[in-house]
Amino acid sequence: MPGDEVLNAEAEVWRSALVGVQVEGQTELAMVVEFYPEYQRQISPTRLHAYKARLDGLGFPVKHVLPYPKAFPVDKRHNSKIERSVLAEWAQLQINKGVRS
Repeated sequence: MPGDEVLNAEAEVWRSALVGVQVEGQTELAMVVEFYPEYQRQISPTRLHAYKARLDGLGFPVKHVLPYPKAFPVDKRHNSKIERSVLAEWAQLQINKGVRS
């Protein structure tokens, strides 16, 4: 089961996407998570760390779990296809700002 499917099974998670980010010249994996609106304000750093630990325990070397603040960008022709390149750029900005999970 891919890492995004693991998190997508959580009650509060609408979608998640695995992307690559650069940290000190090395590529690291980041999981970007879109929560259902009713859960958005309830997500704590502790919960994000628990997601990361769960993924790590299943063999997914995710270094960062980042909550996306709005609906994921999707391809306009294929409404369900997540635009991972846009999420990767956003995740990189968060990492550059020092946002870590």
